[in-house]
Amino acid sequence: DATPGDFGQPKPVFFLTLPEKSGFEFHVRCDTGRLPPALRDTWRDLLEAAFGYAFDWLGFGAKTAVGYGQMQRDQDRIDQLAEEQRQAEIAAQPEEERELNHLRQLLAEEKAKNRKDKSGPLMTKMTGLLTVGQGWDRSYRLQLADLVEEAYGYLGWPKKDKKAKRQAEIAALRR
Repeated sequence: DATPGDFGQPKPVFFLTLPEKSGFEFHVRCDTGRLPPALRDTWRDLLEAAFGYAFDWLGFGAKTAVGYGQMQRDQDRIDQLAEEQRQAEIAAQPEEERELNHLRQLLAEEKAKNRKDKSGPLMTKMTGLLTVGQGWDRSYRLQLADLVEEAYGYLGWPKKDKKAKRQAEIAALRR
């Protein structure tokens, strides 16, 4: 029963190490039905904060005090994944919803640039949707009618004959 030392037959303890710059993706699933109602909308933010704290202060796994388990976020990859998720959500939308969102985006861009281009992409999209939208379900037609009126309110209505035609098309959307 002597004091242990390195002269005996030590038993090595192995642990996993990975090369520097190794990449990891953390995937988390949550059954929101099991969460208290107050957390159902905020769990992602809380988890993000916990991971952020671990990245910045704690590290992951064993031996973090001597430098193992230290990681940093790859912001480019995070942005890429967010864009992929956004594109997947857009692709999952009904075509009518995508078209309405595109029209909303074009109107917002026109307003942000303080531009009123009556022959630009907004007007082209709008006049095309006035025709295509006639075959949509009523809820989408009503949204389109409101959006087209908002756009004409911003851009200005066309001259007399064309204005009457556009107003008739909008009225048809509301039926």
